Formats: sequence, structure tokens, C-alpha cells
Amino acid sequence: MRWWRWIRARFRRAVAPRVKLVFNTHIFEGRIRKTITVRSDDPTQPLTNYVYEADVRPIFAFSPPAVDFGVLEPGKSVEHEVVLASTKRKKFAIKRIVCANPGLQVEISPSDRASSNYRLKVGFTPPQRPGPVCVRFIVETDEEKFPDPSLLVTGTVAGAVRVEPAALFLGMVRQGERFPPKTLTVRNAGPEHVVIRSVDPGDPALHATVTTNAPGREFRVDLTAREPLPAGWMRRTLRIFTSESDLPLEVAVSGVVRAAEGTTPR
Repeated sequence: MRWWRWIRARFRRAVAPRVKLVFNTHIFEGRIRKTITVRSDDPTQPLTNYVYEADVRPIFAFSPPAVDFGVLEPGKSVEHEVVLASTKRKKFAIKRIVCANPGLQVEISPSDRASSNYRLKVGFTPPQRPGPVCVRFIVETDEEKFPDPSLLVTGTVAGAVRVEPAALFLGMVRQGERFPPKTLTVRNAGPEHVVIRSVDPGDPALHATVTTNAPGREFRVDLTAREPLPAGWMRRTLRIFTSESDLPLEVAVSGVVRAAEGTTPR
């Protein structure tokens, strides 16, 4: 009967392929719930959803979990202090800090003895070029399992020309209604006069109009909705192109369209 068991096992593997799932827990913490959709040639069920849940308990924890410097002045250094601790209060040693960005410097205290937590002084000198900054540094430790926790450092290097606010919430409307108009202000703090070349609202349903308050120095951008948008969360990025830089000024635009009764938002 051994040959029959062997044939049955081979047959099961042939008709029931296995899906191997690899979950990287480095960027998660706490309870998570994920859904995987598997497409197949099964005519009765071409799509199959698998849901898995997990409770990720990291060995190390940063406080705060990330560093956001906000708006940065070009070339002006900033500092922030974070604490790296063992969640099990187990003593560990830091071997070194690894980061590919030369503008980021991390000082460790204490560094002469093992401890269950360390204070890290994060110093960053932003580049002269305006734009978003996203840097991650790795702390190499002597821990055997998951020994290299990492911390994300973000910010935005501001140029001479700035837009306020940097994020715009259009509000909440019912399905079939239009969002109310909103206003942005573009100011130039540099010595040279600038002009606004164009504005991309990020959606054909939105329209942007530029008005000059002070030539070369200050502008007003009025954002209106040409037509109603679909139900659900609306997230777009408005881009303002000026003569000051090749990179546009970006504004996060969002809003909520409530679905009508009896319908499901996208």
C-alpha cells in the first residue's frame, strides 16, 4: 500500500498547488490584518481571498517611532532626540549606525556599556535643493534575532517660494454635490522675482485659477470643483510650477464624498 500512498500524495500536490507567504515584520507593530487575492483558472471561483492576522511584537522600539522635521531651511542643521529601547528590557549593545545619507549624524549615549535603552541624538543638515527628504538609518546591535532596527527621518526642504497651506482638506459633501472652493497662497521670500508658470490640480474635475496679489512676490490660487466626484475618499496632489525651481510646489488635497443611501463607495 506504500505505492498507493505515494501516488495519492503526488496527485494531491498536482491538483492542489501551495501558495507560500513571506511576511516581513520589520515595518509593522501591533495587530495587523492583511488580505491576499489569488487569481486562478478555476471557472467557478477565479478569485480567492485569504485573510491573515498577526500580532507583531518588536524586539526594539523607537520613541518616537519616526522623526519628522517638518519644513527645513536649506543648509540649516536641526536636531531631535529619540530613545531606542528593548521591549523586553534586555540589555544589548549597539555596534554601529549605518546610513547612506552624509547629512545625517547620529550620536549614541551611553556608548561605553550595555544598556536596555539608548538615547540617540539625530542631527540632520538638509541639502540646498528644495524638495522632500526621506532618510532611514539602521542601528546594528548584538541581538541575535532581528538585530538591526531602523528609523525613518522625513522632512521638506523649503525653497524661497512657499505655498500655504501645505495640505488642503476640501471638506465633506454628499454624492452629486461639488466641493466648496478653497484658496492657497504662494509667497516668494527670495531676492529674485518669480512667476507661476502653471498649476496642475491633479484631477480633471478640479480647476485652479491664479491671481497676482503682488507681482513676483505673492500669488493666490483658487481651487474649485468643475463637477461632482465619485463617492469615497478623494486624495490628490496639486502641483504649482514656478520659475524659481524645476521642482513643483506640492499640496496634498483631500476630501470626502458621502455615498448615497443604498450604494457602496469605491
